[in-house]
Amino acid sequence: MKKWKQGCALLLAAGLLSTSLTGCGLLQRAAEAAKEAVAEVATEAMSVVKESTEKQETPAATEQTVAQPERTASGAPFLAKTFTITYEAAPDYGGCLVNGSCEAPVLSDLSADQYPQLATALDAFAKEEIKNYNDAVADLKEQAEMEYKENPERFRDGMYYTSNVQVLPQRVDEKVVSFYSSSSDYTGGAHGMYGMNGKTFDTQTGEELMLTDVLSDLTNLTEQIKTELLANYDPEQFDDLDEALSYYDVAVTEMTATADNDMGYVYPYNWALTPNGVSFYFGPYALAAYAAGDQMVTLSYDKYPDIYDPDYLPSDSTGYMIPFAWNLQGYDIDGDGKANQITMDYDYDENYEARLALRMTVDGMGTAATDESLFGTDYDVMCYYVHTGDGRKYIYCTEDMESDYQEWYVFDLNGSEIKYVGETGFKRTVSQEDDGTLRELLLTNPDDMLLAKPFDYLCTFTAVKDYYPGPDGMPVSDEPYFYMYYDCAQEPLVAKTELEYIMLDENGDETKGKGVISPGDTFRVYRTDGEKVLDVTLSDGTLGRLTITSADYPCEINGIRDEDCVEVLWYAG
Repeated sequence: MKKWKQGCALLLAAGLLSTSLTGCGLLQRAAEAAKEAVAEVATEAMSVVKESTEKQETPAATEQTVAQPERTASGAPFLAKTFTITYEAAPDYGGCLVNGSCEAPVLSDLSADQYPQLATALDAFAKEEIKNYNDAVADLKEQAEMEYKENPERFRDGMYYTSNVQVLPQRVDEKVVSFYSSSSDYTGGAHGMYGMNGKTFDTQTGEELMLTDVLSDLTNLTEQIKTELLANYDPEQFDDLDEALSYYDVAVTEMTATADNDMGYVYPYNWALTPNGVSFYFGPYALAAYAAGDQMVTLSYDKYPDIYDPDYLPSDSTGYMIPFAWNLQGYDIDGDGKANQITMDYDYDENYEARLALRMTVDGMGTAATDESLFGTDYDVMCYYVHTGDGRKYIYCTEDMESDYQEWYVFDLNGSEIKYVGETGFKRTVSQEDDGTLRELLLTNPDDMLLAKPFDYLCTFTAVKDYYPGPDGMPVSDEPYFYMYYDCAQEPLVAKTELEYIMLDENGDETKGKGVISPGDTFRVYRTDGEKVLDVTLSDGTLGRLTITSADYPCEINGIRDEDCVEVLWYAG
């Protein structure tokens, strides 16, 4: 839980990322024309932040106080994603030719020092993934330009090419980082094409793992996969399952040519480790017709204990979050020993045009929906199946809004029926790298969620602190401070008047000393409690505490209006 604060301190010492905003949000700007980020070096004085003993008051379902759930320690790294957004316009700007984005996992700067080999491996993978994507988009653009000359109306009517790659973490802990890269493409015709590609890395060594590394007994693997496929899918959809599975070989890592089967190829298994076991993914056409969709089965740790190398078994006390866009299967949610399926849908108005509510269905547990009139737009929604370290289960759904803001909707899965709890909101932790790619923290462990809020104290900035599911599942935090993640100030703030501050020691604790920021002195914000405290770093590395006397916009610092505190107010929009 608290290890992230040491990471924050190291990140501050290494230099915070400062990004110029225009008010509409990084993602929206990137789709138009992303500006370069600028890096400013912060203080080297802060190395460890004091662990707070203050507790946030817990919301109660009744008049009695509800005990806070126990949180479990985790050695899991903090994962992020790097991504690029593409929009290729027609030569005469008469429409879009190609639209899409590509995501790849990287290690957050908060964990890079703890797992240097993993950081190097994921960085190399991400660069290769985005390079391959950009090369593919260049080819798509060339194809689209030729088709545009013949049929421009198709593109003007919205039937442009699309190409998207999304990273879906499956298991992220002190042993492995395992994920699927989900891809979807459309270049015309009756339907597009989609699929997933699994990768697994050793957290300690950074080495990519093969099936032979994590499974100690492969003798009956094909038969075990077949058993699970027949148990989880309609057997009638498979023309000849034995023949289809005969094209797969655990010994190969990429498709190779062979004369041993009718298709002339042998394929590697496409797999990833999950908290439940090893999952195998088969895309459209792999085992059945396109109309049958894709298939995924899991050989669980409980059902197949003898096939696993013990070194790669997960800890029972590690929480996890599994992302999904429309449906998720393979997790025993209601505890009956069988896999359940979660599906997401919407309630619409009578004309089936406006979305009124988000509806979640868990087979065996029924359906629950958010309050009506929450979904009036068509923003992207991502859902997470949440399993805490102490065994509680929830669904978090995040809806992207304007200016990189997200609405959060919480569903409770701990009773006999699914129940809607309520909503809250956070800012997306999106920042921009020197090469123009974007970066965002990923949610993989519910007991350590670094969530962000926006602030307007002398500059617009986004700051994070550690959250976890409270008794009702709503995200809560024990931490008193939000730590700077990125801000819009293109240069340090310049004092316009004298600002008295309380000196802080290297741990961020108040001392008895006081100081004064004189006119012309420079400083940066590095943390706030969001209400009364604004902690800053001076140009000489001194840590000081200013007082927020009015948190309303425009704010007052030390009783002085913001415009009289600094020469330039770096506010976004």
